[in-house]
Amino acid sequence: MLATACVLGPRWERADSRGLEALDRGRYAEAQRLFEDAVNDAQSAGAPSVRVADILNSLGTAHRKLAEYDKARAAYERALEIFEIEFSSDHPKVGTTLNNLAIVYSMLDKGPRAEALYKRALAIAEKRGEEGSPEQATLLSNMAALYEDLGRGDEAERLAERALITRLNLFGPEHTRVATSMNNLAMLYQAHGKYVQAEELNQQALAIYERTLGPDHPDVAMLLNNLAAIYDSRGYEDEALLMYRRALDVAERTMGSQHPRVRTIAENLAAVLEGSGRKGEATELRERFPRPPAAPAELE
Repeated sequence: MLATACVLGPRWERADSRGLEALDRGRYAEAQRLFEDAVNDAQSAGAPSVRVADILNSLGTAHRKLAEYDKARAAYERALEIFEIEFSSDHPKVGTTLNNLAIVYSMLDKGPRAEALYKRALAIAEKRGEEGSPEQATLLSNMAALYEDLGRGDEAERLAERALITRLNLFGPEHTRVATSMNNLAMLYQAHGKYVQAEELNQQALAIYERTLGPDHPDVAMLLNNLAAIYDSRGYEDEALLMYRRALDVAERTMGSQHPRVRTIAENLAAVLEGSGRKGEATELRERFPRPPAAPAELE
């Protein structure tokens, strides 16, 4: 019995491990509950403060994936406070948490604050000689999304292209992070009217996600939604409807009908239905999924 208990580890470690697995599989509500339990248990057990901060960082990400941005910000800020006490100001954990916090500020439409955090995180990466690192690629990708929101489209494209090249060099062509960069760049190309390039990149990203994550994952739903938007922009109505329906099916099953992303996909589908003269179907869909508040797309 003693050996088994030792292998299993403390209860907070087991909850943290299960939370990370749930987060990876897109079960965000489950991950949130597990991380909250892990934080409480770790604090009660007197676990090292750095480990508590690690779990808080994961909890912030679970909240962020559930579009609970104020809760995500609070968790990230608690983690950052601990890391800055325990480590130097240029420690990688400080940089990672600054990046996570910047994502939330971007989602909360606090662009200047987000940019300042991203620049601080990028400075940490560069100071540590992390040119061409996974951390730098993530920062470049997130800053690209922010600059697009701020109307700096040319800068956004350049950063997103750098992020994609960096991840290809690091991970090879079949990695989910490469697919994420492809999707991010495709969204920028679409916004700038480069529909052919956008469609090609998005299709590649979707194929990678489906092979690596499986067809029933929230991230697959979002790529299906993005591909549908590209088809709609190109006037391919039937293809757009097909992709939006697939996206809504996967998103509702994996995230639940009340999630803002699910309602966004439903509204996108309703708009195409309405534009094609199927107003009854569009109205029915909007009654089932009330229109969500406007929010920027989350990119990583």
